[in-house]
Amino acid sequence: MSDNSLFWTALLDNVQANILIFARVIGLFAFNPIFSRNNIPSRVKIGASFALTLMISGSVISNYSTGEIYYESLGAFAVAALIEVAIGVILGFFTNMFVSMLLYTGEIMDMTTGLGMAKVYDPATQTQQAIFGTYLNYMFIIYFFITNSHLQYVRIYLLSYQFIPLGADSINPDVWWIIAVYFGNLFVLATKLAMPIIIAEVILEIAIGILMKAVPTIQVMTVNIQLKLLAGLLLIFALSVPLSDAIDRYMGDMLESVEGLLPYLAE
Repeated sequence: MSDNSLFWTALLDNVQANILIFARVIGLFAFNPIFSRNNIPSRVKIGASFALTLMISGSVISNYSTGEIYYESLGAFAVAALIEVAIGVILGFFTNMFVSMLLYTGEIMDMTTGLGMAKVYDPATQTQQAIFGTYLNYMFIIYFFITNSHLQYVRIYLLSYQFIPLGADSINPDVWWIIAVYFGNLFVLATKLAMPIIIAEVILEIAIGILMKAVPTIQVMTVNIQLKLLAGLLLIFALSVPLSDAIDRYMGDMLESVEGLLPYLAE
């Protein structure tokens, strides 16, 4: 029997197991901030989910005997599929939380540089985004692929089956407390990422205030916004290399955090 025949035989002998794998992948893709973008057609998302299922099914199912993952009741199988979707959704939501914090950092940068009212329409999410937030978001996506972080993400997804086996009965409800703790830490980290811009703009405001007191005849307020915007753009340009390094470390922290979340998902 050829290798191709063996592949399809194994696939058909474990139909329910493959459907459960597909359910977890679909949940992951549905809330992942990179793969769930609205400008990606649904057919592409479903096709990518199906392709990933085919690629990893052999590795996952090899840990189970033929027919071990089998449900006689349709209701029990539906519940198992929903749990698998929930696992994927939690992992995708956790990743989305990291990206959302970058958008929050961009909001802070916009407000401190006088661009708080300026927004950019993002067709991928069909929402209005901060200018600097969009810049950081696209930088994150570019780094995600050029550093092969997407492969690391797939590896972490495969690792999830070691902690939450296929057909798990339940998910640990305490995982939401862990996510809340991570959220608080991310909030502080995102603020620190914007701190150089905040400090520079505060210094500029102090300098403008001193200038207004020293030379009252100068109408500094007419150029205040322009000065803040120019200072912000110059700082972004000057800090482009440190900022890219910070994004790279931030992505590494994200992957480590997603992997660290896996043990807490198990009941």
